[in-house]
Amino acid sequence: MTNRVPVDQIERIVGATRHRTDHIGRAVSETQTIYILHSHECRDSTPDLRECPFSLALDRGIDAAEWDLDTPVALTIVNGRLSPWPLAMPRITCACTADLRADTRPAPSVLDPWVDAHAAHDPTLRDRVEGTWR
Repeated sequence: MTNRVPVDQIERIVGATRHRTDHIGRAVSETQTIYILHSHECRDSTPDLRECPFSLALDRGIDAAEWDLDTPVALTIVNGRLSPWPLAMPRITCACTADLRADTRPAPSVLDPWVDAHAAHDPTLRDRVEGTWR
């Protein structure tokens, strides 16, 4: 179950400053805990951050092999679970503020549902995603 962390402590724990649209996380080895620094947009639009899709994905578990311990990373959701994505990767953004890192092409099982879900918000999204890997 996701627990709340006081707002005055979470940036220090995660080791990053809150981003306008990106969720940032950190796997802390000492406590064996994943912390989520929710984006400004998420905080402004989600009354209970435990109901955020990223918090719910964390509740479903993680693949520990994906995580670099004690390092802040951008977050994404893959197959319903919370996953890290390095902060340095470029991204393609959708009007609904979800994002897809454009550094490497994910498996079609990840890419296609994401594009389908967000293309309704941004009609140019499919062309921009497909153009990235041409």
